[in-house]
Amino acid sequence: MQKIGLINFSSFISLLNLILFAMVPTSIIYRTIHIKNNGTTGSCFILDVNKKQYYITANHIINGLKTGDFLEINYKEDWNKHKITIVGHSKDSDISVFSVPTGIVGGESIEASSNDVFYSQDIYFLGFPFGLKSEIASLNSNFPIPFIKKGILSNFIIEKQKKVLFLDGINNPGFSGGPVIYFHQQSQTFKLAGIISGYKFQIENAMQNNQEINVQIKTNTGIIISYGIEVALELIRANPIGVPF
Repeated sequence: MQKIGLINFSSFISLLNLILFAMVPTSIIYRTIHIKNNGTTGSCFILDVNKKQYYITANHIINGLKTGDFLEINYKEDWNKHKITIVGHSKDSDISVFSVPTGIVGGESIEASSNDVFYSQDIYFLGFPFGLKSEIASLNSNFPIPFIKKGILSNFIIEKQKKVLFLDGINNPGFSGGPVIYFHQQSQTFKLAGIISGYKFQIENAMQNNQEINVQIKTNTGIIISYGIEVALELIRANPIGVPF
């Protein structure tokens, strides 16, 4: 029996399962998917709407893809190509929706609405930063387990009639396209508020020997940019061609 610290491997798996899923429901973890397009990896989230299934991600992750093109999805510790159908690309925000006719992910879906999230509320977001993930197949039906990070809703604005949610937290490359979720006190359930787009950065001069040098670098400000899930719902209503289940 493999040992990890003072507990055996099977006990570790049971403990990890309890820790992972005590807060964020398994259905949300199951539906956060690791994807790759043209060598760039990112995240996406699977949502059920009117008994059809849709994949929602950041537009810049699948930029240029059209119906009939192939997207790679990580499954069984490998990349598998799937032909996709484009539901829609938002023109005014960093959100795209597509469907995958070759497979349906089971499990309970989540209500999608950013209307009930409140200023300074705790927020969770999931994804695969730098392509990192946990490959414990027994926990997630042979899909990799995403990272979960936490922040707060720092502010939001309406830009071109689209809601932009600003989160206070540290985002990393690879979280783009991942879900932003929050706990709704009245219903005692998690809801899907939005999709991660990126983060604000600022340009600073690099330092060497405690002095600035003429080399500029981008630094992460800790302001995360995400778009309200209503953008994806609009695309779905306009072209409801998800895969029935």
